[in-house]
Amino acid sequence: MEPRKPSLALAVLIFLAVAVLIVFSVLVWEVDIHISLILGAILAGIFGVFYLKYDYATIEKGIIDGIMTGMQACLILYTVGPLVGTWIASGVVPTMIYYGLSILSPGIFLFATLIMFGSCTFNRYFMGNIRNSWYSPYGYSPWTWDPCTSDSRCHNLRSLLRR
Repeated sequence: MEPRKPSLALAVLIFLAVAVLIVFSVLVWEVDIHISLILGAILAGIFGVFYLKYDYATIEKGIIDGIMTGMQACLILYTVGPLVGTWIASGVVPTMIYYGLSILSPGIFLFATLIMFGSCTFNRYFMGNIRNSWYSPYGYSPWTWDPCTSDSRCHNLRSLLRR
């Protein structure tokens, strides 16, 4: 049997049912939000399997595809979080704040920001073009080289997770 497509009203109804479940779980029953999110996912999955007649493999593939779209942002956060924590613990951030406030006064902050970001833009635009032209006789640039184009198999995180 062919799975049914949910209408907009049906999708909004399920969304509101999950939202009400989350609100009641947190405010009335005083349960942790994670439990109510899992119960909401179970409710949506049961609705998809029994009412819309989707098989579980299709729902699981949709869940995995949805997770993969946000995986890059999660990996960036997983990397930046410990880095900033290390900077704070080692005193880099307080030192930058101390010297930054001693160098820049509030009166010239906006002008200094304009100069700093303007110079970064200038360097990125003009020096990037010059820098990439230096390596053009060799056929590659270390700033734009992609390992996926040099080999038939690309060993990045996304290809490893899809196996």
